[in-house]
Amino acid sequence: MKTVKYCILSLFCVSLLLVSCEDNAKDEEWGISLLYMPQSVLGDGGQTANLSIGVHTSQQSDTSIVVGMYRSGLAPIEAVTANLVIASDTLASAIKLADAGDDTHKAFKNAKLLPSDYYELPDNISLSDGQRENHVFIKLNKNKLFSDSHTGPFVLPVKLDKPTRYQLNEERSLTFFIFSKK
Repeated sequence: MKTVKYCILSLFCVSLLLVSCEDNAKDEEWGISLLYMPQSVLGDGGQTANLSIGVHTSQQSDTSIVVGMYRSGLAPIEAVTANLVIASDTLASAIKLADAGDDTHKAFKNAKLLPSDYYELPDNISLSDGQRENHVFIKLNKNKLFSDSHTGPFVLPVKLDKPTRYQLNEERSLTFFIFSKK
């Protein structure tokens, strides 16, 4: 009887092992391909889309800040272009919430939109066929920033917009670049 139970248990284990040996799904094309900005998770691990940048007077040259686009998913990677726009309305809402005492928006207390003549930013960003990520730069004019009398932070809300293909990850397609004078 003990031998029969052992044989049945062995057959069950072997059959379970054989059933579980199917093709791996990890290499299949699946999921939705989304575009997002990696910088939107760098500041605090993805809790907000804020990226704080201290700008120091000791450095004489203009500052360059990376702005990237990443395509997630396992489908074949095809070329795509997305616009880089300034989400000033979103920033205005965040500043209003901060001024009203909302703790989740306290980074925007006394904040001001970075004037357009204080920086250079390309109009769009592209990925080529087979390219999963790419980046461009914000070139910050430090002389103009430090000659401004505003003592609070300057914010540049950069958003991916109108991609030629794929969808945007709405939570991660916007980054608030928060510049503070040091």
